[in-house]
Amino acid sequence: MAHLIMEHDRGAVFGTTWHKLAQYEQLNDFVTREKMWEISDYPMELVPNVIILDGKTIESGSRAIVRPDVKTVIVPAVGDDFYLENNSYLVHHIEENFLDGLEGKIGIESVGTLRNGATFFINLKVREFAVTGDKSKSVSNLMFVNPLGQGSYKCGAHNVRIVCNNTLRAAEAQARANGSLFKIRHTKGAAERIPNVIEQMAEFQLGLDLHIEKLERLARRQVVSSEVQAFLETMYPLEEKASNIKKINVWELRSDVLGQFEGDQDLAGGTAYALLNAFTYAVDHRKPSTKADQAQVTWDNLFGMQSVSKEKAFESLMQLV
Repeated sequence: MAHLIMEHDRGAVFGTTWHKLAQYEQLNDFVTREKMWEISDYPMELVPNVIILDGKTIESGSRAIVRPDVKTVIVPAVGDDFYLENNSYLVHHIEENFLDGLEGKIGIESVGTLRNGATFFINLKVREFAVTGDKSKSVSNLMFVNPLGQGSYKCGAHNVRIVCNNTLRAAEAQARANGSLFKIRHTKGAAERIPNVIEQMAEFQLGLDLHIEKLERLARRQVVSSEVQAFLETMYPLEEKASNIKKINVWELRSDVLGQFEGDQDLAGGTAYALLNAFTYAVDHRKPSTKADQAQVTWDNLFGMQSVSKEKAFESLMQLV
C-alpha cells in the first residue's frame, strides 16, 4: 500500500487519481475552501505511553499521537520536545497568505490525509502558463505538508499533482532539487516560524512572474546561425588538443541540439526560446548505453550536472536579450 491512503483518510483532488480509492473525491474543479477546512479539521491528542511491569503502570517517557474521533493511534511515539499543533493553524496561514485576494490566480488542486491522518497536505496550483509560440503549458505548484512522526513541516515549489504518498515524495524531491524546500521541526517554536516561512513562499509568486517574463523575452528574440553556433560552443566547448574520440562526442552532442532546433518542434521556430528547449530536449533524451547509465541520466536530469547545464544554457541565452 505505497499510496498510504488508509481507512480513516480523506482527500479531494481536481481531476482523476490513479489509485481510484473512495476516500479521495475526484472533482471537476478546484477544491473549495470549505472542503479544505472540512478535510483538515480532525482532533489529535498527545497521550503518554505506558509500560505495565509486575502489575504496575509506568510511563515510558514517550507519547503517542491519537485521533479520539476514530479511536486510532496514528503515531506510536514522539519525543519529549515534540509540539502538536492542529492542522487548522497551517491552513489558516495558507488561506491568509495565498488564497485571500488571489482568486483566479491560485487554486487548491488537492488536499488530503495519509496514514489515517498522521500526514496532512495541501497542494496549490499557482500558475498555468504557455510562452508565446509554445503549444505546451507549464504548471507551478506549492505544497504544504504536516507529516507527524516522519520529520518536519515541509513546503516547497514543484510541478507534481499530489494525490497520494508516491506523488507527495516526488513533489518533495523536486522542491529539494530546486532549492525551494523549507522544513520546520515540530517543536514549540514552530508556531512562530510557520507564518514567516509561508510569507517567503508567497514571494515565489513574484519570482514566477519574473521567470515568465524572461521566457517571453527569449520567445521574441530571433537567433541567427552565428549565435546558434556560439551557443553550442559555449555549452559544448572543444579544446584544440582534444582526442578524436572527444571531438566526435562533442560534435554529436552539438548535432543533437541543432537537429532538434531545426526539426519539428511545437514552438515558434528560430527563437532563443526554441534553442533553449532544443538543448533541454537533447539533454533529457540522451541515449544511455546501459541500465546503469539510464539511472545516472535520470538522476542527473533531476538533481545533478545536467540540471546545472540547463541553468547555464538559460543564462547564456538571456545574454542575447
